[in-house]
Amino acid sequence: LPSDTTFLTQQSCSPLDTGIVVQSFFNQFGCDSTVFTTTTLLPSDTIFLNLQSCNSLDTGVVSQSFFNQFGCDSTVVTTTTLLPSDTTFLTQQSCSPLDTGIVAQSFFNQFGCDSTVITTTTLLPSDTTFLTQQSCSPLDTGIVAQSFFNQFGCDSTVITTTTLLPSYRMPLVLDICAGDSILFNGNYYSEASPTGIDTLNTVNGCDSILDISINVLLQPEFQVFRDTFCAGETIELYGQTFSVDQSTGQHIITSQENGCDSIIIEIDLLFSLPTAELELADPTCPDSSGYWSISRITGGIPPYTYAINGLNFEVADGLPLRGPIDPGEYYLIIRDGLGCEIIQDFSIAEMPPLMLDLGLQIEGKQGDTITLNPEINFLPDSVVWTPSDILDCIDCLNPTLILENSIVISLRALRDEGCEIEDEVYLQVDRRIPVYAPNAFSPNGDNSNDYFTLFAKSNQVLEINELTIFDRWGNQVFQKQGFPPNEEEMGWDGSSRGQQLNSGVFVYMAEVRLLDGRTLTLEGEVLLMR
Repeated sequence: LPSDTTFLTQQSCSPLDTGIVVQSFFNQFGCDSTVFTTTTLLPSDTIFLNLQSCNSLDTGVVSQSFFNQFGCDSTVVTTTTLLPSDTTFLTQQSCSPLDTGIVAQSFFNQFGCDSTVITTTTLLPSDTTFLTQQSCSPLDTGIVAQSFFNQFGCDSTVITTTTLLPSYRMPLVLDICAGDSILFNGNYYSEASPTGIDTLNTVNGCDSILDISINVLLQPEFQVFRDTFCAGETIELYGQTFSVDQSTGQHIITSQENGCDSIIIEIDLLFSLPTAELELADPTCPDSSGYWSISRITGGIPPYTYAINGLNFEVADGLPLRGPIDPGEYYLIIRDGLGCEIIQDFSIAEMPPLMLDLGLQIEGKQGDTITLNPEINFLPDSVVWTPSDILDCIDCLNPTLILENSIVISLRALRDEGCEIEDEVYLQVDRRIPVYAPNAFSPNGDNSNDYFTLFAKSNQVLEINELTIFDRWGNQVFQKQGFPPNEEEMGWDGSSRGQQLNSGVFVYMAEVRLLDGRTLTLEGEVLLMR
């Protein structure tokens, strides 16, 4: 017969009830039936609350017991703390006695508790100031009371008492020397402006009026001393030294009575040297003389004499003076009527030998443009080219020409003074054939070497009279007449009768007309490449 075992679970709020209990019974068959009961503990809990109150009677800790959702104990512990109350003390000031004293006001603070404000108001001072001042105007005198606010914003009374200061008026006579003027208090007084009224300030700052007039003392005597000296000299006059840098001055003999100048001597001296405007001309031809000329002489005292290198002084009459002179170093002396003299150095440069070089030979191809560039060491007054009919300019030093035939060209350069020099140059023409024919071309449409034609300089070949192409069996495959060189698309494109020819060697014959009228015949082979 079967035995059985039953497992039961239950919960309890009491720790004493927890654990496992085993009970034995008999089942319906009379056999053992065991029951295992397991009891677990249900939780109890405690809640802590914090409160605040403005009333000190409400403060403290209160514990309350309840049952939780499991039917076990649940304890709530409430702690109430006291919120603060406050008192604020304020102080302020007022100009009115009615506002002074202590005032208490009750409010609620941020916690909802009592907040007391105690305001104490004190009285600010008012003041009165007494001022005394002086004025030059009677209209300003008297007593004036003015009301203001002081630094505290209260009444401040200023009482000003103004008394009158005295003013003065008197005459003033100023002594001056004849012709002089005097500056008094910013104004000039002279014989032309002898009177005036000036207003000054007294020590008290009031007007002091002066009636001003002048008294003209005796007029001085004026004298002038003039004389002429050589530049570089120094002269002692009346204890003063005069020279070309200090040629004027004044000597005053002062009156002993009134201080005015009794004699004024104006000193005006002339320190001068004669100066010549010397013009020079160097020789314009080798082994010839230059020239000197004097166009004008200034300064000093006439009559003037002159000498070159100090020899044979001559009177400088009939200006301008002119004369020939050989190359070299010289000095000119000009002397005036006082014996003052000046020396001017000068030199005459020697004309170097004339030099002209056209070169030995100039080579070029027929049709080339040649510019002649002679080397010359002077500027000619005229030039003569021989022959001149082939040059673009017959009176210049750098003419140009188109080279056709070998020729000798000469140049003669002349100076108006009669000297001249001549040179010649040989122009040689290179008569080699100026035509180029390619030895191969590839008419494949790549725009490079697609045609066969003749090439030449435009200033050498005038026209291709005829170009004929033959294949290796002698059959003519191309012919063209009367067209210019260097035009590729006017040449042969490698076809015949509208058909492209295969690669191979072809023979060409051409007749070319040159710029000088000659006709050249050319022949050769060209490779057509596909």
